[in-house]
Order: sequence, then C-alpha cells, then structure tokens
Amino acid sequence: MANISQINNNASFKDKVNALLVKMKSDDKNVVSVALISSDGIVVSSSLREGIKAERFGAISASLLSLGDTFIKELAKGKLNQVLLNGSDSTLLFIKVGKHHVLAIEATNDIKLGMLFHNAKKVSDTIVSIMHI
Repeated sequence: MANISQINNNASFKDKVNALLVKMKSDDKNVVSVALISSDGIVVSSSLREGIKAERFGAISASLLSLGDTFIKELAKGKLNQVLLNGSDSTLLFIKVGKHHVLAIEATNDIKLGMLFHNAKKVSDTIVSIMHI
C-alpha cells in the first residue's frame, strides 16, 4: 500500500481523487463537502464548503472513525464499515477506504440516504482501485 508521503508526491493520484470528489459534489446538490482523509487525520484531497477548515475536518473525521472502530471491536461485532451522523441541519457519512483512509461526506438533510450510501461506496471502491490496495 502507498504511504501518505507517496500519495502526496503523486500528482496523478491526487488529480484523479480530486476529480472524483468534485464530481460527487456536483452530481448531487445535497452533497456540500467531501474529503479523503488518512487515518491520522491528514486531508489527502477535498472539496469542502466555504468556512470549513480542512485540517480540523480531517482530524475530527479520523478521530470519529477510530472511535467507531474501537466501539465495534469492543462489542465484538466485526469490522466497522461506516459511521452516519444525523444532525438538525446536516447528515455526515464517514466510510472506510481501504485500511488507512476515510471518505467523509457532509450533506443536507434532504439527501436520499440510499443514494448517498451507493455513491459513497462507488467513490470509495474507485479510490481503492486507484490506490492499488
């Protein structure tokens, strides 16, 4: 698997992932932010709405997925695939991408969850194939 320094030095990888994230956001007006984040909280690529600090978004996203992973293991319920948060103004989906990354998506509450899950899985699978992991 490529480590984070290899990924950051590979413009082709970053360009492909960025194009996927921008397309995901432009294909559904309810998707307002999307980012690929390493498990240590580094934002690899993102298309975030105005006002979101990428570093903070990355750190919190990685922490949340780590907590979810720990909780699932504690309950002996297999492996964590995703975390869904639903707030009064938005829905957040965090989906594992390979072993060391997370796809974080912020959407309005008008989004159709089935489509969100489907599109997130499709983008995640595409990123895994680009990473060759």
